Amino acid sequence: IKTIEDHLYILVVQMFDNIYVKDLFLFVKFFVEKKAAFRYSLEEGLNRPKIKVSLFNLNSILKKISEENNALIYYEDNNKKRLKNGEGILYYANKNTAFKGKIENNKKNGEGILYYDDGYEAYKGNWENDKAEGYGEFFIEIDDFNVRYEGNWKNNVAYGKGKIFLYGKLYYEGDFVNGSMEGKGKMHYESEDEYVDYEGQFENCFWHGKGTRYYRDKKIMYQGDYKNGKENGEGIFFNDKNGEYYKGEFKDGSPCGEGIWYNSDGTIKL
Repeated sequence: IKTIEDHLYILVVQMFDNIYVKDLFLFVKFFVEKKAAFRYSLEEGLNRPKIKVSLFNLNSILKKISEENNALIYYEDNNKKRLKNGEGILYYANKNTAFKGKIENNKKNGEGILYYDDGYEAYKGNWENDKAEGYGEFFIEIDDFNVRYEGNWKNNVAYGKGKIFLYGKLYYEGDFVNGSMEGKGKMHYESEDEYVDYEGQFENCFWHGKGTRYYRDKKIMYQGDYKNGKENGEGIFFNDKNGEYYKGEFKDGSPCGEGIWYNSDGTIKL
């Protein structure tokens, strides 16, 4: 006896030696096995994005610079002469460069580079009145992943169209709102034991709304409703091993509610 379903099946057959009961339990056992097969296929890759929070903003870095430079004094490149217009440099308290770029009326305006206090680049792009506005690139490390954002900025946060790269490979391309993946987009990630290929709607960095997920061979794995990063609502799951598919209701990544399993030829699975 390998599973609890097998154990229950033997008990039922022993207690009720009835062909109807046997057939009914076989059907229940079949559904449990299919549900398990669905979960294995769907969860053999990542079930949620690796990047789950709104990290694509510059406010914490700018706040630190402001706290360490009460007057926000800019200097000319390579000397200590104060500057209000031109190419300027702003320093951290540890004397590492905090910002280097164009200054107008003692504010960041035009092209400039913002740095972390350890000397690494944080943001490189356009500024307007001390705010990151327009096109820019942002660099950050998240859970040992080297992450780069390229795209539009508004009021110091990623806003509009943009792309996220993990170790130089495209991870997400689509819409951003207030520093989060939100709107329509495409997400792709793969390693030796993980694979994600999703296209659809996002909300607060999660798959949310209508979406489609693909196998490695680009065949559709699931198509339908998502909520908070998981399959919730109406959808279709396709088994790439034998062509069978399930159409119906889902909850938290599994078939739940009304639904039907089909053979690969479209006939109902009995």
